[in-house]
Amino acid sequence: MDKLQKDGYSKFMKQYFKENKELFSTLSRSQKPETMIITCSDSRIDPA
Repeated sequence: MDKLQKDGYSKFMKQYFKENKELFSTLSRSQKPETMIITCSDSRIDPA
């Protein structure tokens, strides 16, 4: 993980996550996906 990613993750945890703990608590209880799809994030991928 490069510095930009580490800094972004750290900022998210220290600011946004901390300010929205109730939201994340609710999301952790209410989301129950049956399937997880992992795909390429390359913008050239054909969506079909």
